[in-house]
Amino acid sequence: MTLWIPKNRKELKQHLNDPLFKNAYFLILSSTTSAGSCCFFWLIAARFYSTAGVGLASAIIAAMGLISMLSLLGFDISLVRFLPEQEDKEELINSCLTISFIFPFYSNWDLKKIVTTQPANAGCTQRLGGR
Repeated sequence: MTLWIPKNRKELKQHLNDPLFKNAYFLILSSTTSAGSCCFFWLIAARFYSTAGVGLASAIIAAMGLISMLSLLGFDISLVRFLPEQEDKEELINSCLTISFIFPFYSNWDLKKIVTTQPANAGCTQRLGGR
């Protein structure tokens, strides 16, 4: 693999005007901004809230992220692969959206049932002012 380094401004401008590289740099910038904002948020949260509160919030946010990732069920990549060759594109898109919309509600309900039946959860919610 070779590393490309622009030799002058013209080559750099031409490189940055290529939509593939331009989108890649925007994705990198977006991910970096998101990670930095997240780090800043957790620094502030750790400063003003208790360790148990930050831990519980972190666990809940991680669980929600996992559920949202699992709710895609691979449809994001499947649509890129199968949509161009599908005759009835609307039916495929509607089916994927319907299943992706229903799955998080079912899994969230199931997760609530699991979390609320655990006896270790009672002390943590009482300290946070919950039920």
